[in-house]
Amino acid sequence: MTRFWDDGDGDLPSVFHDIDLRRRLTSGRGQRILRDILDGLILMPQWRLIDGWIVRRPEDEVGVGEMCVVGAYAAYQRVKAGESWADATDALAERWDGEQDDAWNTQVLGRSVGLAKAVAIELAWLNDEMFSNLSPEERWHEMVGWVWEQIIPSE
Repeated sequence: MTRFWDDGDGDLPSVFHDIDLRRRLTSGRGQRILRDILDGLILMPQWRLIDGWIVRRPEDEVGVGEMCVVGAYAAYQRVKAGESWADATDALAERWDGEQDDAWNTQVLGRSVGLAKAVAIELAWLNDEMFSNLSPEERWHEMVGWVWEQIIPSE
């Protein structure tokens, strides 16, 4: 199930989304965020990204769970602030488990951890649409590759 749609509800036309996305990803702040996304993906306990959900945790289990790329970035922000990955997963699951199949939730979560709307939407689209035919492990590898390609080498 997808979290990405174009309902025409006040969103910018796609050409403006693309311009805004490119501007945000190539800025200094955008490059720092991309590096953080990459670090978060690499530090995930399991190199898997799920689609259609922000985070999905097995019932009655704490400290474990699967997540999408925006969820992984949000968890990594909590890890950087001193939480364990398990605690970060639990915190996300407490808030988002059970209602993940909504693009609005992804944008809200992304915005709450500093992602621009265009970036949150793009990450959700890549995660759920572009890489939808892949296994969670393959999706993780493709996302790492996409993020890596967006990073401008430092001189």
